[in-house]
Amino acid sequence: GIVMALNSYDGQVYAFAKGPSSTTVTAPQTQVTLGEKVMITGSVLDQTPAQAGTAAISDADMGLWMEYLHMQKEAPAMASGVEVVVDVVDANGNYYNIGTTTSTSSGFYGLEFTPEIPGMYYIYATFAGSKSYGSSYAETAMTVVDAPAPTPEPTPTPAPMTDTYIA
Repeated sequence: GIVMALNSYDGQVYAFAKGPSSTTVTAPQTQVTLGEKVMITGSVLDQTPAQAGTAAISDADMGLWMEYLHMQKEAPAMASGVEVVVDVVDANGNYYNIGTTTSTSSGFYGLEFTPEIPGMYYIYATFAGSKSYGSSYAETAMTVVDAPAPTPEPTPTPAPMTDTYIA
């Protein structure tokens, strides 16, 4: 629901409800070789008009964060972001979770992932929402290729017989 409050600081009436969020996700855009770890990265940002583009912050740190953004208070030293769930659909159509991570106080998150089969992967990052923000998600894709077959070592050319005589 919406909470109404009179702010004695500036005499204005404010309505409080969940603010919109935006999520991004990025995967390597060059071919990845099967067996290599890849880094999935992105951000979860607040899109409320008063602080659009700033990090989405955990409910536990929200009070200090709003004081920092709007009342010229010091930035909270260890404010944490929000939980991001990352899932994939692999080339065989299998859907599975690759992990959950928490964004930083700048909104950034990262998660390592080792693809299990070659082919196209669709990657989904989801922020489920919180008491402060509505949910958001994003998707991207990447390609995984088989490792190239090892090239055989060349057979050494035998030394000519003239090299074996001793004077």
